[in-house]
Amino acid sequence: MEFMNGEKRKIYDSIIKYLHDNQNNLRHINDPHVSVLEALPSLPKPYTGNHIAQAKLALTTVEGLLKPLIEQSQQEAIAKIDHLIHELQQSENFFKSA
Repeated sequence: MEFMNGEKRKIYDSIIKYLHDNQNNLRHINDPHVSVLEALPSLPKPYTGNHIAQAKLALTTVEGLLKPLIEQSQQEAIAKIDHLIHELQQSENFFKSA
């Protein structure tokens, strides 16, 4: 009951949500901390021992690794979109009215 009503449950839930939300992104990180996070949901008693503490540390590490990759991907996508917009605007058909 202590786990269900305590801080460890909130940490556990946030890790599970993070895993769900970043499932595809995590494939781009080759770090043992990812395995720690992915193993947490399959543990029969994640609230025993120091599993939650290790997972919380792993989450902090993985977030630090993933954030720059996401930001880089966003910047590359924006640059490609801007380039396509510029190409479309330069097209002779762009200003023709229908």
